[in-house]
Amino acid sequence: MDQERALLRTLYRDDVLEHLRSVASVSPLRPLCALVAGSGWGGCVEGETVEEFTLARLHPSLCPGVPGHQGILRLVRLPQGHLLVVEGRLHLYEGYGLPEVLLPVTFAHFLGVQIVILTNASGSLSPFLRPGSILVLSDQIDWTFVPDCFPRAVFDEKLRYLALRGAWACGLSALEGVYVGVLGPSFETKAEIQMLGFLGGHAVGMSTVKESKWARGLGMKVLALSLVTNWGTGLSPFPLSHEEVLSLAETQKPLLRTFLHHIVTEILHENRCES
Repeated sequence: MDQERALLRTLYRDDVLEHLRSVASVSPLRPLCALVAGSGWGGCVEGETVEEFTLARLHPSLCPGVPGHQGILRLVRLPQGHLLVVEGRLHLYEGYGLPEVLLPVTFAHFLGVQIVILTNASGSLSPFLRPGSILVLSDQIDWTFVPDCFPRAVFDEKLRYLALRGAWACGLSALEGVYVGVLGPSFETKAEIQMLGFLGGHAVGMSTVKESKWARGLGMKVLALSLVTNWGTGLSPFPLSHEEVLSLAETQKPLLRTFLHHIVTEILHENRCES
């Protein structure tokens, strides 16, 4: 507990922490699990929304500027338990610092969340990882060049197995692999794609690597899922765009909805039984 408190104070003033604690204290639900819905994953969780508010309630200046990121937090009641859903995220390339980018995960900690599911969209670095596939993160490479003093990310082995099994059951192609997090916002060059592949990466995106380390440092179990929406530059003859990312994600929405429902309900059920 003292380590978590010390870690929190590396990013936040005491008044900010007190505000987050105050907002969490009046929450009508105590969710076991939190889902951060990145590009393409928004609207994939259905359930009774007990409370909904924007990121501005946590900090007045916060508003995501990326299409597909709403900046809304929902407290959702499901038959198996309660869930915090973060629809959209803030990015370092938008000019936000680590305290702002990590605020939803920090708030989840004050709500008592024990498991965080991080989702994103990514570009493939491998000819064996096709667009439309799910990459279940077994490890990551933080290539943002934004310094931090966080513990290393550890992706929970049991949750990874659950996610792979769930994806296959839903008819999705899924593999375990290494995600490379870069700063963005521009897409990578052909040479950069080749370099990141040589480093051991399987997919590349512009989020998640800081959140995963931060959540782990705050004592939460972490599962990270990446929807591969496009080939990296040089693996496809077609130019890349964020619209392409959202378009493929939209075609996968029914499968993603089924997939997320499957793993969220299983996580809630198993952990409720264990407790």
